Amino acid sequence: MTKATSIKGISCLDLHLSFFHVQNTLLGFIERSSLMSHELSITPPLDNANIVQIFQSMLARIQQLEAATGQNDGKAVKNIRTTTFNPYPELLKWYPAIGEPTFYTAKLAKDHKFFDMNDYHFTSTMVYKAPAVLNHNKDDYISPAAKLHDADLASIQTQMAHHTRFYDTLAHEIIKERQVDTEFGRHILQFLNTVRLATANDVAKISCMRSKLNQTALGVGNQI
Repeated sequence: MTKATSIKGISCLDLHLSFFHVQNTLLGFIERSSLMSHELSITPPLDNANIVQIFQSMLARIQQLEAATGQNDGKAVKNIRTTTFNPYPELLKWYPAIGEPTFYTAKLAKDHKFFDMNDYHFTSTMVYKAPAVLNHNKDDYISPAAKLHDADLASIQTQMAHHTRFYDTLAHEIIKERQVDTEFGRHILQFLNTVRLATANDVAKISCMRSKLNQTALGVGNQI
């Protein structure tokens, strides 16, 4: 298992990059259609050269933070336990999702043009449909409300599972193009591995939540 990349012992996940932000970072790097470039007002349109330049800029910034003395440069504020990014113009230009002010209520429309899931590969060892979390007899009564809660949570898990196709496709392309032979390529693969593990951890927490809800509905815990 690849160890998560860190900055002075601080996990890169602690750079306040939420799942939605990380996801959109990767989408921005690998989405090559001119339509997406128009939607995000990105100039010039994303192509292979721009993608390499973006990744190289990110790696240079991380290396700069690793060597930092703790002085505030106006872009990153070093605290005792964490590092906080202050969005700056160039970051917002190439990574607009980080400026989303309504993260917990933001929702993509069904007809959005940001990505097409058909562009991203399936992995044969991955189960994309969320499984049942509690076996019970058919005669056991579970209220319609409890069933609805479980179905909603399972749907979210299924979506999160399908979103790993973004990471898996990019990892496959990096290896296929022999970028794994470069320090930069290996760094990106470590980053993708960290993000995938973090996603799996979130999905596992939802499974625990579903299990508790079902146990409560069956009378193991307090009735809902």
